[in-house]
Amino acid sequence: MRREHLLDYRHTVHAFEEGAQGLREFNECLDHQIESFELVPACDRVIAFIRLMRRKIIVI
Repeated sequence: MRREHLLDYRHTVHAFEEGAQGLREFNECLDHQIESFELVPACDRVIAFIRLMRRKIIVI
């Protein structure tokens, strides 16, 4: 493997690792939002939307 290919590979892996960490943090934020909205009456639609958004992000 050429040196420039190896550097590109390492850069790509690092970018994926950072992206995965960002998604984990965002999902934790969504979980916290769901917990907050569960305390408020009549927020079922908001909770359903957040859960849908969380599922879509996991698929990506």
